[in-house]
Amino acid sequence: MAKSLAFWMEGRKTDKTFIELHINYWLLQHKGGKDFSCIDFGVKFRDLGEVESINFYLPFKVSKDNYYSRLGELICSRKDLIQTIFNSRHKSTVSTSNTSVDINFEGDGDDDIRFFTQISHSPENGGVRISEVDDGSIITFPTVLFKPRDDGGENKLDDRPGYFRFRVALNSQDKSMLSTSYKHTDRFVLSRIDSTEIVDFRLNEVRDLPGIIQTKDLSNSALENIHFFLIRGVDSEFKQAHENFKRCRLLEKGLWNDYLNPEGGGRTIPPTHMLIYHWKDSDSNGIEKFTAFAKFSKIIVTKFTFYAFILIALLMGTVSGAFGNIFYGYLNDLYHWVVPLLKYLYQIHF
Repeated sequence: MAKSLAFWMEGRKTDKTFIELHINYWLLQHKGGKDFSCIDFGVKFRDLGEVESINFYLPFKVSKDNYYSRLGELICSRKDLIQTIFNSRHKSTVSTSNTSVDINFEGDGDDDIRFFTQISHSPENGGVRISEVDDGSIITFPTVLFKPRDDGGENKLDDRPGYFRFRVALNSQDKSMLSTSYKHTDRFVLSRIDSTEIVDFRLNEVRDLPGIIQTKDLSNSALENIHFFLIRGVDSEFKQAHENFKRCRLLEKGLWNDYLNPEGGGRTIPPTHMLIYHWKDSDSNGIEKFTAFAKFSKIIVTKFTFYAFILIALLMGTVSGAFGNIFYGYLNDLYHWVVPLLKYLYQIHF
């Protein structure tokens, strides 16, 4: 059963605060056929004022082992990733401190951002904290991370919006909180497996949140824009959704290999062809909750299912042949018994 995520801020006192969320849900399979899933969160903000922290609740366990903080460093080092992720033509990148990078885009400057790259899990140093709550986890980002200080030690603010991005890797149990898949019951007599996957992504859906999260000020989150991106392999056929997606396109070949391996090692080998589906919600008065529902079907033909089908077909042929021989023998015996009997009866009466 799908459960809701949550987003909120602690200490917000101004109506000027602006938040835009970018959510990328990667629901893929490696080229070898093994499932690979993760979820990326990008947060664009302005005028945090006295906000003390930005918080996420995820309905599964998160630890420093599946929390990845280095996406920002990778993105800021790659012009192609910058232009693709922000959908704007890159002009320049300037390191403003050891914790942030200013990214400038061509145009009037409205899209320029300050990308904060140092969001590692370091609760002992006032950094990002991860705490367990019931069956889930809270990831807390103290806003001091996003307020560079001047030489006098005071917070230095400007009109440029800030941005940070992180990832949480998902195992099969984590993924079940966001999506459900099932295989058709007739798969045992087919050479392929027809599977259906339902993505039911929820954010700030109060009825699906634990009590302690329901007490948070979710309605005061200043969420004005949410961009939800769902990435699937091209072999997953889109069936239906809660509403028409804003856009769907084929992802660029080869561009995302490094992005999906921010820690290096190349352990994740994404499919050669991937489709990205985009849903968007906007409300200048604040978005209270967000839901994205989508249904996909997929035909899976593996070596195991192929050889299993051949084996089953051979067994069925062998069994049917054996029964055929037995039945033929029975009919043959019956013939040799009935025909003489009929001849005998005929001779008696005629």
